[in-house]
Amino acid sequence: MIFYRVEADVVENEELKKAFDSVEARREIGKEIGRKTEEFNSDSNSFICVTYYSERRLELTLIIKKHMDINKLIEDYLKVVKIDIKPFTSCEIGLEQIGKSLFTAERKDYIYDCCDTLDKFGLGDVCSPHGISGSFGEVVIAGTNSKEKIYEDASNSFSRLTLVPELDRIYSKKGNKEIIAHPVHYFFNTDNEEIRKKWNRILVEALYQNNRVQTKRYSHAYVDGTPFTISIRDCKQMYEANVGGTVIIRIECSDADDDLVRGELDFIYEICRIIQEYKNKVLTVLTFTKGSAKTKDMIKENLINMSFVEIEEDLSNAAQAKEYLKIKTRDHKIGWDKNLFNKIEEDQSYYSHELNTIFDDWYTSKIKTSVFPQYKDIETVKKENFENKNKGNAYQELEEMIGLQSAKRVIKKALDYHKAKKIFGEKGLNGESLSMHMIFTGNPGTAKTSVARLVARIFRDNKLLSRGHIVEVGRGDLVGKFVGWTAPTIQKKFSEAKGGVLFIDEAYSLVDDRDGCFGDEAINTIVQEMENHRSDVLVIFAGYPDKMQKFLDKNPGLRSRIAFHVPFEDYSAEELCDIAKLMADHRGMKLSDGACEKMTEIFEIAREQKDFGNGRFARNILDSAQMTQATRLINMDYDEVNKSDIQTLSAEDIEMPAMLSKVEKVSIGFTS
Repeated sequence: MIFYRVEADVVENEELKKAFDSVEARREIGKEIGRKTEEFNSDSNSFICVTYYSERRLELTLIIKKHMDINKLIEDYLKVVKIDIKPFTSCEIGLEQIGKSLFTAERKDYIYDCCDTLDKFGLGDVCSPHGISGSFGEVVIAGTNSKEKIYEDASNSFSRLTLVPELDRIYSKKGNKEIIAHPVHYFFNTDNEEIRKKWNRILVEALYQNNRVQTKRYSHAYVDGTPFTISIRDCKQMYEANVGGTVIIRIECSDADDDLVRGELDFIYEICRIIQEYKNKVLTVLTFTKGSAKTKDMIKENLINMSFVEIEEDLSNAAQAKEYLKIKTRDHKIGWDKNLFNKIEEDQSYYSHELNTIFDDWYTSKIKTSVFPQYKDIETVKKENFENKNKGNAYQELEEMIGLQSAKRVIKKALDYHKAKKIFGEKGLNGESLSMHMIFTGNPGTAKTSVARLVARIFRDNKLLSRGHIVEVGRGDLVGKFVGWTAPTIQKKFSEAKGGVLFIDEAYSLVDDRDGCFGDEAINTIVQEMENHRSDVLVIFAGYPDKMQKFLDKNPGLRSRIAFHVPFEDYSAEELCDIAKLMADHRGMKLSDGACEKMTEIFEIAREQKDFGNGRFARNILDSAQMTQATRLINMDYDEVNKSDIQTLSAEDIEMPAMLSKVEKVSIGFTS
């Protein structure tokens, strides 16, 4: 579906000028245009109306459902409403402008009812006179770039290896350019928001130029495990409003399947069903952050018979990084100097946002010392002054997580040791570097996987890891089916994790209480690879405390290579209540005092049950409360329900799970 605004100068004449001198005459002109507009718009595939008309200027609004000659549509319409214009200009507009334009047309009597018009095209639920009412946004790409410019932008967007080859396929002369179809859809993999937006523009514009989509307008939505920021209803409406165009969905759900509660999995399955339903009518781009392979694979499994091209962010070596920085200086019309490259190390690889930070720091200094030298003596805040502080948003995220005090202390200790060697090395603090490998022990739902992902980013922010990505594996990813397969498989995983974290969940499953099997080969290979990659791969083993203890007892060589043991205690009832409050806040909800008290009572009982789920249990209680609240609200008088009622969970919404019972609690941590 395409929306246009058309503007033109009116061919002036004395009769028209006199008509617009009178308020009554202008009103009659509007009503007459409204009658003729109503008669003209009998085709369900298009709509056109006047939204502004004076003796000098005319503005039209168009809705096009199927490809057609809009010049002829405009010409035929102007003949019916009897308006003569000079050559016109047209541009695409978005849903927000459509709703406001039709509302203006209704006020001027140019159409009878703007809401009826929106409903006719299935837009009534997502578009209103006040703008978009659905929980998604949209972008209309302005202007038109040449093919050469699009390729140049792609080459400069850290995507030479994947985006440029796809542009070659898009601009290929093969295929029927008269047929708008989607032989493939797309996965974007990057943590850089600016790069992601740039890829959106490049891809949509290239597809539009080659008749693969009808419009340069695209809608975008955000899906996070909790909260969901677009509803299923809005998602369906978003796709319907973008028939012939593009929908971009950013997905940031947890990688670990067991981190997704039933409601969240159902939500993702429903999103996939909508994507499948519209696969031939709407181009879908799914964007993921790095380290989300499991989530992406789960989504792939639900998008059968669809093909996807993956666009990845390239890592630049030192030479490419320097060239990128030089391009940045040209864009900013400033000459570069050798100081620009001081932070580029020959054996390091760089993502775009890292280089942007390097450039911004240099540019700020350059402006002050060279462009405006009168300010060169003004003191600049030096980050070296804060060198002893742990840097990065990831560390802040860890500190803000509820509970996890033991885990936070051990991780800070690991950071402090490695940073102390760097800061005080010149004063004699040398010695052999410790390995970075860790073991996480705790019950389900204690945030082991979430913290592992943060550790990868924290160590990268503090220059202990070069890339800071995470590769998550289990027994099935490491142990081969046949003799001789296991060692190469593990070596490949270590190569994938180079510069980042290899996270081995339920590590004890590698041996599974058996001796002399493929699992033993796996452990031996892991021990050897941990030694080979002690400086560039951080291995984190995770699992239940008692099973991890037995696992290490069977493998003394492995135990000696693990420097840090990180315990994850069960959350207290108060901490679980705080987690529930935080989840509710993310969903735009709040808990009444009575709801908090009742939740705390439930959590006290739940903590006595083996493997009760910790954070996931809190999430399930909250999910159940929202469903109970919905039943309560439906049975209330509609007029008596206010915003506070909708946004507040009360004590009566909190229910004790039927299967919850008191049992002896299992102790946490290593046995003595």
